[in-house]
Amino acid sequence: MISAQSLIYADGTVETQLVLAAIWACIWFFFVKASSKLFFEPLVASMPWCEQWTSLNGKTFKTSFGIDFKSSKEVFEFACLFLAILCQHAFGGALCIPSVLGWRGRVVDAMACHGALCEAGWELQDAMERICQLVFGGEAGRAKNPKP
Repeated sequence: MISAQSLIYADGTVETQLVLAAIWACIWFFFVKASSKLFFEPLVASMPWCEQWTSLNGKTFKTSFGIDFKSSKEVFEFACLFLAILCQHAFGGALCIPSVLGWRGRVVDAMACHGALCEAGWELQDAMERICQLVFGGEAGRAKNPKP
């Protein structure tokens, strides 16, 4: 049985690491969508540069990622989702900063492990979501995941 302490300190057992990756995947699945809809979309929509920002993001997504959205509403929603994804990556990276700076200790080690597991959890949930989009999302799901 995995203890709360082993989860908090991100003990180095395979079982603990897998459980933590799954926990982080669930956290990011809900947090990214919720923060995009409840925080970033209202914030960006209230700004005078919203239309220009949406247009620039649409061009970036098309040229950099090969994603061509059908409407500016889709671009806006995806760009706000992208902001939430950037926050997820920043959080995972921030957890690693004390370790990178050379600080030592059990808490610092746990933070670095959680930082790495944040990213592993993100990748796990992202892969699962993309598979679902491709398999069950129809044309719209395939449009969000263009072939390279």
